[in-house]
Amino acid sequence: MELTINNLIKMVIAALVIVVVIVGIYFAMSSYIIPYFKGIGFGLIQYLIRK
Repeated sequence: MELTINNLIKMVIAALVIVVVIVGIYFAMSSYIIPYFKGIGFGLIQYLIRK
């Protein structure tokens, strides 16, 4: 298979898009979703079981 300039450019753009999507998902998770689960731990589970 011969790699032309066009195919090489498409692969580089695809790699950049994948990296941007992964970084975006990481920032969304760390800003909005992960803080909701920070309070959940072993102590909270013990408290809920005893109650």
